Amino acid sequence: MTFWYIVAQNLKYNFGRFLSYFFVNSFVVAVLFLYGSLSHRFFSYKVTLYIVSLLIFIAIYFMGMGISIYTYNDKTIREFVPYDFMIETNGEINRISEDKIKKIVKDAGGILDTFSPLKFTYCQNYRNTRDGFINYYMERQRDSLVVSESEFNRHMGLSINVKPDELLLVYNSSANAKEPVDFDTIITIEPWRKGVTRAETFEKNPADMNTFVGKLGNVKHLAYDRENTRSMYAPFIDSYGNIEYAGVLADVIDDKIYAELKAKEENAYLFNLKSGNGQKVFDAILDGLRNINGSNESLWKSSSLVFGKKDDITNLRPIYKQERFNMAFGIGGFTFFAFSFIGFLFLLSSGVVLYYKIVTDIDEEKEQIVILKRIGLNDKECRRYLTTHLAILFFTPFVIGSVLGMAYMHGELVFSPYVGYMMEFIWIIIGVIAVLNVILYLSLRKRFFKGVGVWT
Repeated sequence: MTFWYIVAQNLKYNFGRFLSYFFVNSFVVAVLFLYGSLSHRFFSYKVTLYIVSLLIFIAIYFMGMGISIYTYNDKTIREFVPYDFMIETNGEINRISEDKIKKIVKDAGGILDTFSPLKFTYCQNYRNTRDGFINYYMERQRDSLVVSESEFNRHMGLSINVKPDELLLVYNSSANAKEPVDFDTIITIEPWRKGVTRAETFEKNPADMNTFVGKLGNVKHLAYDRENTRSMYAPFIDSYGNIEYAGVLADVIDDKIYAELKAKEENAYLFNLKSGNGQKVFDAILDGLRNINGSNESLWKSSSLVFGKKDDITNLRPIYKQERFNMAFGIGGFTFFAFSFIGFLFLLSSGVVLYYKIVTDIDEEKEQIVILKRIGLNDKECRRYLTTHLAILFFTPFVIGSVLGMAYMHGELVFSPYVGYMMEFIWIIIGVIAVLNVILYLSLRKRFFKGVGVWT
């Protein structure tokens, strides 16, 4: 009895150890098999992963370029043309009163929301920079106006104080307002054509600041040190131009200094429409100004404007914001559609490649599942293995393509002042692609499990 009892105990002990070793070894073998299988899958699918990653990257790039064109035009027009309508005067051109404008709008069925005439004096802005003495108009094609502080405060609803020896540079471009003020300023007060002619002559025969000021003679001018000059952004006026909008600079100075200039003032009538047909109101404004200017319907038939030629009646056509939008998107709309459509085709191609790969691998995976079940894996564990397999196949290309797309698009847009604004839309595109990728993954996952035979 003792011998057989000892034998039985040894067998029981060894059998327990045997079972323990068996299950541990089976688990290790299964893990190694799974790891080896997934590694094998990863390398065997490297061509598919590369192709799908490339297709997603190209899709993001083309759709990103399409949306960037749209958002750039939208952002530019909204910033450079903040008011629905603008009528600018110069001498006897567009010499109209506030009451007359309001009557034209009312007779056309429009109701005004905001209406603000901005009084200013034409000028030229010269700057003494580290690189030399330059004319800002010739360097940047930027209209320059002199505005009194009280007029600017009334127009913008602000309470800014500008001292007699100070200069406030107000840009209607947020990007230019960020430029450092590392220059002294000379402002010449002249009618538009005389000022531009002087600037063009200076461009051909440049001189230093002291020499330039010495030759001005009786021409009214103001001088400001860089220490007493500051800048800011404000949407105070509409810019002329069609697609590439050149900005406008307001040189805001102390009221007393402005009064001493005794320069001829012009007006920019800026207003928004609360309700009514904008196009009908604009047509009525055009007709009213044609009559005032003594012209017929041939004037302003074309919506094309040349920036800066303010003494040419053709280029003092009133500005209608919606017309600017229509012009910009009429030109860029096809490009926007073409880029977006091409991007969508590449995105669709990436889905087709994944679908084809999944469908063609079903038979091979059946054999793989049979082997896994022989070493003790159940259906739940097999599904877990297949889920990991599919996740690698679906989401690795998406991550790679998205990272490359974001990096490349940021490199393309980094020189734009609106890079942050446009990149937000690139993130939206990637988010939409991610949602579509998840939907495709879930739909093919179910079909894949059924085809392999592990779906319950």
